[in-house]
Amino acid sequence: MGKSISFGRATVRTAFVLLLVYALAAPQLSSESPGPVFAMLRSWLEAIPTATWLLIGALAILVLWVATTLPKMRAEDADSTHQAENVPAVALPIGDAVTPSSGGSGLASAAFAPRLPWLGIGGWLHIKEPGKECLVIDARHVVQDTRVYLSPMRLLGRPLTARRVLLSPAPLNDVSAKELTSDRLPLTLLVSVKYEVADPVYVASLQAPLSELTNLITGKVAEYIRSDTLENIVRDDGSLRQRLRQQIEMSPTISGTYNIIEVLKALPTGDERIIEIIRQTREALQSSALIEQEGRNRALAANYDLAIEKAEAELTDEFEQRQHIREMAMVHLQRRFDVQTELVRTIAAVAAAGGDATSAIREIQALVLQPAQELPAALSVGVIAAENLISVERRSLDRIQAILGITQFDIQPHLDDPAKPGSARVEFDGFTVLIECAHDYPEQSPTVRLRLGQGDAALVAVPWREGSNLVDAITAAAMQAHASMDDHT
Repeated sequence: MGKSISFGRATVRTAFVLLLVYALAAPQLSSESPGPVFAMLRSWLEAIPTATWLLIGALAILVLWVATTLPKMRAEDADSTHQAENVPAVALPIGDAVTPSSGGSGLASAAFAPRLPWLGIGGWLHIKEPGKECLVIDARHVVQDTRVYLSPMRLLGRPLTARRVLLSPAPLNDVSAKELTSDRLPLTLLVSVKYEVADPVYVASLQAPLSELTNLITGKVAEYIRSDTLENIVRDDGSLRQRLRQQIEMSPTISGTYNIIEVLKALPTGDERIIEIIRQTREALQSSALIEQEGRNRALAANYDLAIEKAEAELTDEFEQRQHIREMAMVHLQRRFDVQTELVRTIAAVAAAGGDATSAIREIQALVLQPAQELPAALSVGVIAAENLISVERRSLDRIQAILGITQFDIQPHLDDPAKPGSARVEFDGFTVLIECAHDYPEQSPTVRLRLGQGDAALVAVPWREGSNLVDAITAAAMQAHASMDDHT
């Protein structure tokens, strides 16, 4: 390719040719009687204004400049395109282009001149991995995706430089900070941080951005170590990484330049003897709390077992008392029947002998029936208790009210049989037991519902056997209520 002529040389040559032409034509143009051609030319030149001549001169200079500059810019673009194929900052993937071995800084590639094929001032700028990288031009303009870019100032010779910036780098691993905690104990924190570049212009201007970021994170982690105790840092409940992330984001340089996505790990190390003591102390406290809770649970279970045993003993005594009263009543009735039978026989014998049966009947009734009217007080009360079942149920609840923790209760008689219970409402601290009894109670088990707090009443199952009564049902429902409240707690 031949060497292109410069703009200055082309200007001098053009001016020389014009002066030579003017020197040859000047005698004819200044003559009083020029030739026809020169006369017409002089008339035409005199008719053009001075401003037009200046404009024509400027356009001629511009055309001359473009004619001499464009070939040179095309040659430079061709050379830069040829060289770009071997420049790592342009040809390599972004992950390799930013490495120090390729001339990069760790987050930005080496500077290079982007190719603009349209007259050297415009063209497409290609972003190979959108979202993962961007292009920073002249340390001011950021190009996030492939688009057309124009640089008219290149016509005046202004250079154009660019850097590729890695927006989603690999996590910064194993950043170590060693300091004394607030209780003056040595501790080392080893952290790994996942981040993104938020200000590619600033990152492209740094010579070693990774070193700066590592130092900033190390300083912030050291500040956190100094602000907390060894026990709090070692006893990590899962919030240590979140606190470290907040601490790192407090740096003005980091918050404006990088987005801290997450602290991936935070491993505290220090004097193992002190750390072991802290761990053992924590385990002892947890074991103590567990033992105390188990003790409270056992005590509560023992109280319920004791209440159940007392209630069962009282129910057994009540049942045996009823059974004894029934047996005494049966014996009394049998004896009375036998006495009445003998009375009939005696009256029949008196009548057969021809005696006065009326007087005999009166005397025998006075002797035989008088004891029947003098029944023991206990027997009379027992028979009444056996007949009035609702009174027995109320006395049983009165005896176990304090044991089961009953705040108040109410037993209503059955509509068909007032001597039997029809419904019952028993209130505890935190729940209520509602009972409905059928007409054939206690042969048939009652319907028991449990209401926790202000909620709806739910049907519960209670064990029922011969001899069971309301106390059995209430005790079973209370145990289920306490178990449900413990589960919710």
